[in-house]
Amino acid sequence: MTLYTNSDETFVLSATSSLVQKSFSLLKQTAQKRPVLIAISGESASGKTTFLNTLKRILKTSVFIDADNYFIDLSRQIKQYGSFADLLKSGFESDAPSSFMLDTLYDDLAKLRSNRLAYIPKYQMNGGYSYPNAICVSPAPFIFVCGICTLYKPVVDLFDFKIYLQADKELQYKRYLDRAHERGQTQEQAISQFKYVSDMAKKYIIPTRKEADIIVKGRLPNHTLKRLFIDTVRQIG
Repeated sequence: MTLYTNSDETFVLSATSSLVQKSFSLLKQTAQKRPVLIAISGESASGKTTFLNTLKRILKTSVFIDADNYFIDLSRQIKQYGSFADLLKSGFESDAPSSFMLDTLYDDLAKLRSNRLAYIPKYQMNGGYSYPNAICVSPAPFIFVCGICTLYKPVVDLFDFKIYLQADKELQYKRYLDRAHERGQTQEQAISQFKYVSDMAKKYIIPTRKEADIIVKGRLPNHTLKRLFIDTVRQIG
């Protein structure tokens, strides 16, 4: 596969040898009116939200699902420990597969893949509440599911195409400091949180790169992202 570059930077870091073959498979599936499921994964603050927002502007007839809505309900634990930060200090691992309702995500995606409606949960970060069946999602030709858990088993096996965003560490660190200011955290708290998510990523997220069909650099200019998807995902629809 051709790698997208400018004079000093490569944007597509790797792609599996079966990528072209997968494209033909997706063409056939789309022609048969079976939704194509596409996973977007990567570390926290690797650029997934920016990536997804750009896709939304390009692909108007697609559905976008935030996999963070499949966090388990943590309201009881947060009340017990006093805060989410204190819950993490107790040893809770927020990025572990056990922190997500993967069976529910699998069932919901299977429904959408079969052209059926799915009523997915809604997770409230403030307080850690999970509300079941809160969001109605209709099938669409392309269904993008974005979140760190999308390449975890067994969910990963449902996806037709899997994208991993390679974190730009400099930008990732800057985002954490910026978020600290927005959330009223101190710089010390942000640095501590960044160390935590980096440790979690090494343990749970980075190993899932092997599941991806394509690995894309997290810092992508919008014009490059548009060109990349016009030449890959969009053309197979």
